[in-house]
Amino acid sequence: MSEPGEEQVDADALAAAEGLSGFYLFLAGLFRRPPARDLMAMLAGEGPGNEVREMIGALAGAESAAALETAARQALGDVEGLRRDFEQLLSIPQAAYLAPYESAYRGQPAARTRGHGLLMGPHAREVAAQYRLAGLALSGESNELPDHVSLELEFLARCGEMEARNLRAGQQGTPEAAGWRTLRRRFLEEHVQAWVPRLCEEMERRASTAFYRAAARIVAGVLAFEAEAVPATDAPADRNEVSGQQAQDGRSRATPSVE
Repeated sequence: MSEPGEEQVDADALAAAEGLSGFYLFLAGLFRRPPARDLMAMLAGEGPGNEVREMIGALAGAESAAALETAARQALGDVEGLRRDFEQLLSIPQAAYLAPYESAYRGQPAARTRGHGLLMGPHAREVAAQYRLAGLALSGESNELPDHVSLELEFLARCGEMEARNLRAGQQGTPEAAGWRTLRRRFLEEHVQAWVPRLCEEMERRASTAFYRAAARIVAGVLAFEAEAVPATDAPADRNEVSGQQAQDGRSRATPSVE
């Protein structure tokens, strides 16, 4: 029982923050490396992980969830084909390469980048500054440009993680708790939703495996759900809502790498 004057934990808000945090980490991992066999088995319904499968259905729709499950089951029989598709889409700059960077999709197209914007443009510098301001350690930050899709999705996850940490402490009414939620909403609207849906359209068109076509629909569906569920327009005007102490707390408690 809570002490007199102690704020009760908002169980629904906590569950939502924790669920979205874990799910965005899952999505980030899909763009970082080919999925491991045990992950494919989980997505195919052959192992533990009901919470992930249920969240896919809740956020992206039952049809998309069923398509991903079927595709994962097929991919278990051709792990090498899945690895090749990942490399062609997200790793090796050849015909099917997607250039999974915000700068490539929002920058000025250039002939020498095959119609994409130049990398490490203004949007990359903007997100790098946002990471520094928040003080959150991202698992792939040292290996990738800051506006890589996996890092932007992971940043959303870390914001949700910090929001959940505040909620568990019964601080849902404080500026710190609201600040992490606001930061996630704004980053989602100003960066992720401004280009990742187009990336997903290209992935669905260029992928050679059913798994990456289904994964593209899942990511696009989740972002569409978020756009309706958490508009950033109700957020306070000040962009620096996260306190210095909260930023330091996030920096000093880096979470494990996304698998």
